[in-house]
Amino acid sequence: MEQKFAKWEKLRVKGAWNFVLKYGVAGWGLTTALLFSALIYFAGRSAGASFARVLLPSLVIFPLFGLAWGWAMWALNEKAYLRAKSGGK
Repeated sequence: MEQKFAKWEKLRVKGAWNFVLKYGVAGWGLTTALLFSALIYFAGRSAGASFARVLLPSLVIFPLFGLAWGWAMWALNEKAYLRAKSGGK
């Protein structure tokens, strides 16, 4: 168990907000916003709108979903960690 949760122990020391902002908002939300906007723009689905006009709504919507995703991942990882630490009960 020690090896399996070694990375999680390092992450959890930094706190939930650090994890959520780094992995949820920045890691998932911003990355997805950029990729989605580029895909829509370069696939010609932007109806003639500029890249910025496609990107701006994505920079609001996807980070909000990233916030939710980050909290969900924090909760699931923390639950698994605590269950393993208590002997799997």
